[in-house]
Amino acid sequence: MQGTSARAPALRSCRGPAPFRPHSIRPAVVPASTAPTASDAPSAPAPAPKQQKQKQQQKQGGGAKVVEAAVTPRSEDFGKWYLDVVAKAELADYGPVRGGSMGLGASRGPKCLWVQSYRDLPLLMNQWCNVHRWEMRTRPFIRTLEFLWQEGHTAHATAEEAEADARRMVEVYTDFATNMAAMPVVPGRKSRIESFAGANCTYTIEAMMGDRRALQAGTSHNLGTNFAKAFGTQYLDRDSKRQFVHQSSWGVSTRVIGGIIMTHGDDKGLRLPPRLAPVQVVIIPIVKKEEDRAPVNEAAQALAAAAKAAGIRVKVDLDDRQTPGWKYNYWEMRGVPVRVEVGPKDVQSNTCVTARRDMPGKEGKQMGIPMEASAFTAHVAGLLEEIQAGLLAQAAAFRDENIVDVASYEELKAAVAAGKWARGGWAASDEDERRVKEETQATLRCFPFAQPAGPHTCLMTGQPAAEVAIFAKSY
Repeated sequence: MQGTSARAPALRSCRGPAPFRPHSIRPAVVPASTAPTASDAPSAPAPAPKQQKQKQQQKQGGGAKVVEAAVTPRSEDFGKWYLDVVAKAELADYGPVRGGSMGLGASRGPKCLWVQSYRDLPLLMNQWCNVHRWEMRTRPFIRTLEFLWQEGHTAHATAEEAEADARRMVEVYTDFATNMAAMPVVPGRKSRIESFAGANCTYTIEAMMGDRRALQAGTSHNLGTNFAKAFGTQYLDRDSKRQFVHQSSWGVSTRVIGGIIMTHGDDKGLRLPPRLAPVQVVIIPIVKKEEDRAPVNEAAQALAAAAKAAGIRVKVDLDDRQTPGWKYNYWEMRGVPVRVEVGPKDVQSNTCVTARRDMPGKEGKQMGIPMEASAFTAHVAGLLEEIQAGLLAQAAAFRDENIVDVASYEELKAAVAAGKWARGGWAASDEDERRVKEETQATLRCFPFAQPAGPHTCLMTGQPAAEVAIFAKSY
């Protein structure tokens, strides 16, 4: 486009999948956290065989429009669709486009072949794949018609093992969000209405975005034997009796990237947590005279080599078409945590300047940093850890400031109207929960694992409540 730098990223709102360029942090999202739980990495195709589509047409009365509704339901019908299709097994085969991959864990042929005996259990699978959803109102990273996600499926001999696996994975996701993404989350249990259709229980991690809306950043489901019964997944136990497997399923998607952006971003662009940033440090040579170019660039390259040797992800911006100021703005927009400036005077004094992305202006700048390799890398490594901890602390403080304890429905409505999260005792009915959603557009996000000391009183009924729940508007 005329007048636009070739390096400037173009941001468009697209309904389909988001293309990931080399700067993407997607490969770092849950890179190895699932390794202790899932060892196999299968892949299931999104398109289904033609005979499956024909079978669906027969099941649904033969109409093409009906088939489309069956395989790619609109978002508001999604829970009912899964309940009918999967939990009740009224349409056991997947169609041309998958709304999700739960069938990989129960209905696909390989699993039925893999699970024959108790010796085959537990079966643990993990994969990255593209998923399609019928989203009417799309939002980049948060809701798109197609997205990339990590999903796991397990099969166990006992209900206790399936429950333990579901809880273990929500802990893995909590650890990743907190310690890698610097995104404080509230782990907890979904209500019956908000749980995945067909699951015995759904666990979630809920994050507060910069606009104070809630984002469901990851889920883990205890599926019990519901899917196994729907798809006939059985095994022979030690007494040679056929038993249904107990299953769990869990996943996170590229929605996590959207969560990182909306948790930490500011008016200048991204602020990436150092542990996830693809470029942790950018070194910018400052050259005004041509005779200074070689020594300054050489010093910058030497700093980069020292940083790489210390395990720091670093880039030297040697593009001589742009001014240093342009480069500052460019790398700030891309969220690089630390900027290093090297000019002719710095070369003479054997020092450099560092600037932190999380602290704008002079506050985040430090002069006279030694260029000696060990001193330089120690300083930068310390900055990266400080930034990581600082981003988490900022986000946690923001979240805690915007969670309001409420004792009545009127207080809940006032808190939600003010853009807050409302936390209060809850022992009301499903109908009461639906009423809250209809009247406030807030949903019950979870019953947090970390419960405040009781006793509690239900904010809706005034009756004793065993636990508190969090209500909030969400994406």
